[in-house]
Amino acid sequence: MSIMSQESYDQLPVRSLPLLLRQLPRLDGDARGIDFAGSDAEAMVAVAEAAEGVVLRAHAELESLGTLLAFVEGDATRLSASAALAGIGDLIAELSAFATACVELAADCRYETADYCPLPP
Repeated sequence: MSIMSQESYDQLPVRSLPLLLRQLPRLDGDARGIDFAGSDAEAMVAVAEAAEGVVLRAHAELESLGTLLAFVEGDATRLSASAALAGIGDLIAELSAFATACVELAADCRYETADYCPLPP
């Protein structure tokens, strides 16, 4: 198990999920999905960066939660922790599924913009 240093953790993007949600409407698509070929390359890069930020932050936070749970000691503490553990397990499952969706979205955006070179301002 790796424990991320505070300095490394502080370098992760903050609030990537709201940024991702604001960027998604910039992509072209319909009810069937995203039209990557028709979407703006700059928008796809922004979505990919935000999606990757969500995954990095979620991974670091889930790792911290797992580390904390590993060090729970004592019978009374274990009973209290086990009552919350089912909810935490559901949260971890949901966040893992969301992280997977973010990785897939970022990979699709990166694939479609592999040859994209933005012009300098």
